[in-house]
Amino acid sequence: MLIFTNRSYMLINKLIHAITIFFLFLTYSISQNIQVLNYSTGLPVENVAIFNAKMNISTLSNKHGIANIKGFNLNDTLIFQHPSYETFKILKKDIINEGVVHLKKRVILMDEFVISASKTLEKKNEIPYLIDVLKEDDLKYSVAQNSSDLLKETGDVLVQKSQ
Repeated sequence: MLIFTNRSYMLINKLIHAITIFFLFLTYSISQNIQVLNYSTGLPVENVAIFNAKMNISTLSNKHGIANIKGFNLNDTLIFQHPSYETFKILKKDIINEGVVHLKKRVILMDEFVISASKTLEKKNEIPYLIDVLKEDDLKYSVAQNSSDLLKETGDVLVQKSQ
């Protein structure tokens, strides 16, 4: 039969607290992962470059949008950059508790462009064929995967796909 004295009980209690604090500190110091998500869809964003203002520490998010930011200092400004998303800046200490960053899609405005069957650059007014101009709304609501599918959708062009 084990008999614990008040002193041995206090020592065991202190030991348990010390072990708990040690494991909490160890978990915090080893794993400082954050997840980068698309603001609109909530889906993970892969290959987001994360770096500090001095650009001497960096990391990338994986296919699950997860990046380890352990190498950054607590007061570092983290810069999140991806070609399809707006650049986002935040202090590490401000995101470490939540562990999630949401990036907004970047809107890319393009001028009108011409798709031609010839292999040389041609101006729109120099093409001796019928020209069909597709409006922004046509493109916005299209489900075409590529330009040939888009032209096929208009019904004005016969598109022959190779076998």
